Amino acid sequence: MKNIIIVCVVSTFFSCVNLSEIKVQVKFDKKTFVEQKQLWQQANIKNYQYQLSAFGGISYYSGTIFVENGQIKKDLPSVEGTNIEDFIDYSNIDEIYKTIEERFNSYNNTKRSKNDVYYTEIIVEYDKAKHIPIDIIYRFYIPSDVVFDGTSRYRIAEFSKR
Repeated sequence: MKNIIIVCVVSTFFSCVNLSEIKVQVKFDKKTFVEQKQLWQQANIKNYQYQLSAFGGISYYSGTIFVENGQIKKDLPSVEGTNIEDFIDYSNIDEIYKTIEERFNSYNNTKRSKNDVYYTEIIVEYDKAKHIPIDIIYRFYIPSDVVFDGTSRYRIAEFSKR
């Protein structure tokens, strides 16, 4: 009888734990993402510049990024006090594609607690002539008792080859 009670208590505990988790499905147009990423890679552009704006939360960035041989060479912030180091995942187009994909893969089809902050949608608008993301929006589920300070929008403008 004691073993039956223990099994019932343990079963009840685990069923309650499972009720506090949900399976996350991140809404994302992966087909267009893959197409544009492949076209960008085929273009093999390694020297370029663009303006990056990162919005949301306490930290933000606005400035021009200069890329040489596929890597950030320098940046010129247009707002004093902003630092590209806080947004290094957006320091070149390849890194931007990598970051979007990693964020999608790390949350989609995973189990999360209802008390966690997690992505619900990733919206990407592309310049389909240059094959670059120009507007990236991350939407989150945020529990009502959680204070969240995260960057939720990135814009790329004035892209030009160098």
